[in-house]
Amino acid sequence: VTETDNTSNILLDSATYVVMIIALFSSYYGTKYVDASEKRLGIISAVAVESFLKLLFFIILGIFVVYGVFNGFEDIYTQAEKLPDFAAKNSFNGLEGSFNWFLMLMLSMSAIFLLPRQFHTAIIENRKEKHLKTAIWLFPLYLLIFNFFIFPIAWGGKILFFGQDVNPEFYSILIPQKFGNIFISTLVFFGGLSACISMIIISSISLSIMLSNNIIIPYGWLDKFKSENDTDNTKSIVNIRKISIFLLILSGFIFYKYYMNLNEAISILKSNNYICEFLNHAIDKDLLKSLIEKEFGLELIDSEQQFIFADDAIDNRNSCIFINSDKNTNLNKIKDK
Repeated sequence: VTETDNTSNILLDSATYVVMIIALFSSYYGTKYVDASEKRLGIISAVAVESFLKLLFFIILGIFVVYGVFNGFEDIYTQAEKLPDFAAKNSFNGLEGSFNWFLMLMLSMSAIFLLPRQFHTAIIENRKEKHLKTAIWLFPLYLLIFNFFIFPIAWGGKILFFGQDVNPEFYSILIPQKFGNIFISTLVFFGGLSACISMIIISSISLSIMLSNNIIIPYGWLDKFKSENDTDNTKSIVNIRKISIFLLILSGFIFYKYYMNLNEAISILKSNNYICEFLNHAIDKDLLKSLIEKEFGLELIDSEQQFIFADDAIDNRNSCIFINSDKNTNLNKIKDK
């Protein structure tokens, strides 16, 4: 939305300070009492509000895409039928694909009940049993309404950005931005931001309770903090959970920043028919350079902070590596590998 440049320096990345604020907020307000079944009405109320706003913003986005950008659902699917992968994306792809789809549904259904944040919200934070009766019909209805515009937005993005190197996860922001509607892009951004913040907070709280109850206390790690005073022991357990929440959030961010981004870049280099990746955003360019050289057996050179392949046909634009497999037979071997 703000077109802020990405940076590989974690200290200059604004996301680092957002994560720090979330970690401090979660650790301070997430655990105040030693009782693991304590009710956090404030946090749950905040989650409820953001869930409503997220749904509202997404409906606004869906109406904008379907009736503002296109002329209804029929127009979207009429244009989408012309895309080369339309048939493949709308079929189960045989028995194996149907079986994988069924397993994915079962996995998603079990995640609703078994993920720590889901279990914590539905069971631990449940104040009255009758709330479950409401959730039985309201939660599926919420998911149904939310998913009503998923396919139109996805196909709309495919149509508008066909042939471009655009991450489909950003269609919801890029589509209104493409048509100059920054207001809806900002709504979608804040809806997604609030959703991920609530998920991070609830997940870290539930995981910190699991960590203290199933590892630290049972295996005797608490003995180092044990005292004769029960009040001091209670404070020690609460502090352990606060520190656990803080470290869990920071470690998750560091894992994403340094490990997931690097592996995503390598997987793109290994799998695409044409290979284009923005390496200027890599965390450790020397490490990435060595991994690419090792994987493909090529010598890479550094030119104006951009990596290019030394001895092959290259179209180096927009700070990215682009390999055209039609220009050199050696590149076909790289593509196959």
